[in-house]
Amino acid sequence: MDPRTVQLEEKVAHLERYVADLDGVVREMFERMDGFAREIKSLRAVVEADPKAQGASDGDLLDERPPHW
Repeated sequence: MDPRTVQLEEKVAHLERYVADLDGVVREMFERMDGFAREIKSLRAVVEADPKAQGASDGDLLDERPPHW
């Protein structure tokens, strides 16, 4: 075989491996982002269901003194 052909085939093989590795990374990141989105959605539902989880209290928070005072 021509040495140049062998060299080009080696480069293509390396690039195919690199693309496959990157595809795995992208899939993993997508799955993580999807999980984060589901977690945010569930946390939002909890906060919307319980107003005290948002920090609301009986009085105005601006007039409330911090606990260390």
